[in-house]
Amino acid sequence: MPFLTVCPVSGCEELLTDSETVECDGCKKTLLDVKYITTKCCNARYCQESEESYANVECPEGKCLPKDSRSGKKKPALQIAQCMGTDGCEGKAINGFPSNGECEHDICIDCLDKMLAECEITGSPPMCPNVLCHLPYTVDTVVALKEFFPQRAKYFNHFALENQAYLLIKDDSVSKTEISPDFTVNSRRMEVKCELQAPDETNQTTVIFDRTGNVADFIREIRRALKILPLDKVYGYYIRRESEKSAEKIENGRKPDEELVVDAKSINRSISELNLTSDCVVIVDTSGIVQIKTLPNNP
Repeated sequence: MPFLTVCPVSGCEELLTDSETVECDGCKKTLLDVKYITTKCCNARYCQESEESYANVECPEGKCLPKDSRSGKKKPALQIAQCMGTDGCEGKAINGFPSNGECEHDICIDCLDKMLAECEITGSPPMCPNVLCHLPYTVDTVVALKEFFPQRAKYFNHFALENQAYLLIKDDSVSKTEISPDFTVNSRRMEVKCELQAPDETNQTTVIFDRTGNVADFIREIRRALKILPLDKVYGYYIRRESEKSAEKIENGRKPDEELVVDAKSINRSISELNLTSDCVVIVDTSGIVQIKTLPNNP
């Protein structure tokens, strides 16, 4: 029995089958396991009952069936989604955008350009242009926008889009630790609050770590504590300094999170250089939230 389903294209809703050769072109009965013949003039297909009325295995009266009519239905034309960015926009939406399916609004290139112009003025990250949505786009989508609009490179450079931290620190190795004769637990022990920001959850825990350890081991311990799997994509690590007094504020009165750069050079830094205190929270972003670039604090 052939598998039947409905075409997913909007406005079509025609039944789909696992094969286009399931019907007899004569009587229109379904060709299952029965034998059928193919005419030599146009490759039409007929079951044995229909074959008896056709001499020389050719189409009746020399009239071949058009290929498009053999299935008994018309093939719908390819439909391009209409832009949903602004009311009255008649532009054609970009296929496959946004990249991560942040929302269901198809957007054309002109509406995206207008949205970026407004966001550049306000200094805000790119978002859906639809007035009822305005959902912020994720890192993957903003990276795609950066390719669409190279003339706006200066604007995109304000955001942390190049963090490839998810490509590093996936193993379970541990660096060697030196123990001095005057070693004490209290002098080396530190507790750091860590928070996982995922698309569908937020999880916070406390990581106990060695003050003399390096960044690589610290990140390994964070991933273990937050149960981040090796193949899980991490968009970035950030330090939130809650109690820090600073003139650099954003609209909600809090300083932007400081990016913890993770690369071949920084992973060997001592954790003490990060100046982590009991009020700090290390944020692990697996949701792709676009962050504004900030300079790390000097020790």
